[in-house]
Amino acid sequence: MNKRGRGSFYEEVCVEYLIKNGFDILHRNYRCKLGEIDIIAKKDDIIRFIEVKFRGSGSYGSALEAVDFRKQRRIMRAASWFLNEYGLNDAQCSFDVMTVENNEARYYFNCYGGI
Repeated sequence: MNKRGRGSFYEEVCVEYLIKNGFDILHRNYRCKLGEIDIIAKKDDIIRFIEVKFRGSGSYGSALEAVDFRKQRRIMRAASWFLNEYGLNDAQCSFDVMTVENNEARYYFNCYGGI
């Protein structure tokens, strides 16, 4: 399986996890001119902008470390665009990361920033 195929597979695994845990999926692979967001979901009236990262080994650092400052900034800009586009500027939001490493999925809530 190539990199894009693996990414799609693990995003699907994460979406299934989120649905089973009571999240409503609002958007997948949201794109605008400012960036992309893997999953936009809502739970408990909080809009969650979720980045999905996979690592097969620790050779390139952890999956969580892959969401560096530049990536965070792009996601926050795209999130701001999304909120404006859908008239949700006053919504409470969280920037979360889901990682899959060594066949183990983890969800990290409110990992960075705010808008």
